[in-house]
Amino acid sequence: PEALEATISVSGQSDRIVSSTFKVMMFGNSIREHGEAPNMGWYGNWGMAASSRDKDYAHRFIYYMNEKFGEGAAELVPGYTPAGFENAAASCTEYNEADFVSYVNGFVAYVEEYKPDIVTLQLGENGSESVKSDIYAKVMAQVIGGIKDAAPDAVIVISAPFWSAKTSG
Repeated sequence: PEALEATISVSGQSDRIVSSTFKVMMFGNSIREHGEAPNMGWYGNWGMAASSRDKDYAHRFIYYMNEKFGEGAAELVPGYTPAGFENAAASCTEYNEADFVSYVNGFVAYVEEYKPDIVTLQLGENGSESVKSDIYAKVMAQVIGGIKDAAPDAVIVISAPFWSAKTSG
């Protein structure tokens, strides 16, 4: 038989392809979000690579998710800028899992609280020239493992650093 398709509008609601909302959580450095920093000539409160809040990558991502799946299909839930984590990884000369427990617990606490469907990690710009690649790989495995344990069904997207990183080791 021939496939049938129908669109049903209920009370003037917009058409949606998905029935629930994707919760999107983004962890990243200043390209994700940065408060005002007049000493650097930065007066926004959004991702530093954008000319306005609606043009930063977090809000563009949500815009395109809503465009694809229907208005309101994607919601940006709180993540944070883990610069301390990046700096700790960059200054580490010998890997010790215990050194990163508090940082990993920070990621995990956010994931457990907001239960995202999609988690993005935009890390690597802070201290990227001094980080040892073997240490960074172990630290990131610890972070990703913690996130995966806290939200086993979430899609985790790992973004390469915006700047070309020169790692050592």
